Amino acid sequence: VRTGACRLIFPFASISPRSNLNLEVSPKNAVAAVGESLEISAVPSRKTDEAIILEIIDPETKEVNKVEMYADATASESKYVYNLTSLQNSIDYRVTCEKTVSEKYSIEVMPRPQIKKVVMTLFQPSYISTKPIKLPDNTNETEILLNSKIRIDVEADMPIKSGEICFDNIATQSCQVIENKFSYEFKVATSTSFIVHVSNEIGLTNEKAVVYKITAKPDMPPSIELLKPGCDVEFPTAKRLDIKAVARDDFGVKTMVLYF
Repeated sequence: VRTGACRLIFPFASISPRSNLNLEVSPKNAVAAVGESLEISAVPSRKTDEAIILEIIDPETKEVNKVEMYADATASESKYVYNLTSLQNSIDYRVTCEKTVSEKYSIEVMPRPQIKKVVMTLFQPSYISTKPIKLPDNTNETEILLNSKIRIDVEADMPIKSGEICFDNIATQSCQVIENKFSYEFKVATSTSFIVHVSNEIGLTNEKAVVYKITAKPDMPPSIELLKPGCDVEFPTAKRLDIKAVARDDFGVKTMVLYF
């Protein structure tokens, strides 16, 4: 409009023709987690006096909701943005200004995978027990005899692409996933802690990972206390001597043997 008016007022003036307007839209096609926010931005190729409009389209009903994008005061270039907050459903969108209409893009909104169940099974040395001990689901703190083995079984609430266990926020062990489950077994050489990470096919990961703590307890030697007679005595003439002793051990006593 301004260019046309100038040509009417100044018909012989050298006025550059109005260039076409291009819009650089970001992030184009994207994936977002349910409840998260996403910023849509548009950078015009030249200055414009008209509003830059974001058209939000329902993929199913094709209903269009138009909102005006606002200038990003922190950007070093002419940039317009709009924040989509607390996304719940997938949407399509495009940006328009003057006669320019961008391509239509899609934002796929999906839930993040969550850890449904973590089960730890303890395998103690055979001299303690030959039977595995399965802890209650999602037990996040346990004690185990040093040099025992633990199997961690993880189940997510949806099919996952990858699963890993991170020990003490240092060492990470990737695991083979079957649908929504994976397992990992290791020998307990020291006290440690771990968290579980899973991700789905489109790269969304679980949040607020629970910390699971394992305390390695050494097997202390047993102790024996002689209660009766408790001191040096002469052997009775009746040739009968009652002896009473008590043995203690942190993991239990299997046998007691008297040597004389």
